[in-house]
Amino acid sequence: MNNPRAMTESIRPEMLKMGRILRGKTQRQLADETGIDQALISKYENGRPIPESDLETIAATLQLPEKFFYRHINIHSPNGASMLMFRRRQTTTGKMQEQVSMEMNRLSDNVRVLLDSVDLQTISVVPFYEPKTGSSEEIESIAERVRLELRIPRGPIKSMTRVLESIGVVIVRRRMPTKIDALVDSTPGSPTILLLSEDLLGGRQRFTLAHELAHMVMHTALNFTYENLEWQADYFASAFLMPEHDIKSKLRNLTMERLIALSTEWRVSVQALVRRAFDLGVISERQYRSWNEQLGKSGYRTSEPYTIPIEEPSLLSSLIRIHMNDLQYTVTELADALAMEEWEFRHNFLGERTLHIIPKSKKPILRLSVESS
Repeated sequence: MNNPRAMTESIRPEMLKMGRILRGKTQRQLADETGIDQALISKYENGRPIPESDLETIAATLQLPEKFFYRHINIHSPNGASMLMFRRRQTTTGKMQEQVSMEMNRLSDNVRVLLDSVDLQTISVVPFYEPKTGSSEEIESIAERVRLELRIPRGPIKSMTRVLESIGVVIVRRRMPTKIDALVDSTPGSPTILLLSEDLLGGRQRFTLAHELAHMVMHTALNFTYENLEWQADYFASAFLMPEHDIKSKLRNLTMERLIALSTEWRVSVQALVRRAFDLGVISERQYRSWNEQLGKSGYRTSEPYTIPIEEPSLLSSLIRIHMNDLQYTVTELADALAMEEWEFRHNFLGERTLHIIPKSKKPILRLSVESS
């Protein structure tokens, strides 16, 4: 850089904030690590032009290429009109949600860039059924209709991942804060992205995927409270994975051995089976409490009696393979197109777990458009 005092007029201030949050840093922490006054960092994030020397320092500290801060990304907030919806525990902090939200916004931009060069073929489309009353009977009926529309045969669903990928949902398994299971962005006009915790057990993973499908199917207008939306999504997931006409008779005269056998057959947790039995009126409230006590003592409320296989998504990896094999992009070119360092591209998209941060180097001229129209 010839002039260290030059100002970067076209830097997008929201990208400075996004990069900082992606790396889990407060303004104070970034100030301490860069030597730039916190008041200046705050002003940069609010639109003050930033000297190129400061941008270079911030980019190096956050391990992001400088071009990242010029990108035009529509940043969506959680549980708002953009349909950025969490599946999380009650004790999840706002800071956790904010960091994962920024990761989702960046991932959505990554997928948009990759789809610019590929015609994504899907088998089906997402059915839409907005609940009117939100009753259990209505949600049960919606789940049944969605199974019919997606041509899912009776009985257990072999792969929830394949169901979602068949309607064009890009599923990405990543390390997430322990209290966040998933985040879905189903903003109209954009590819639907589902960010899924890689730490979920098989049964919870499948239930979470069905839960997020419920939001895509039923919650485009957000006509209910957040708590009601979550209850509806849970009820849909249960009904979708365990349809009443298939499972109800199997839930009578339950024993622990029978629950474990059903868990193996239906690929759901024993806790989900007990809850389904209660919702369908097969067991009483007293029996439901008793079963939960037994599951707690046996450890089956947080674990599974046998290992339900983890489902691996394939749609995103297929997009990467097409670019590398068919379109002849190198790893360096793809990382540059997605405005990330090569080490991070390898970690996020090629599954390389050892984070080796390589020195900054001059990037090749892109063949892939990286700017929004």
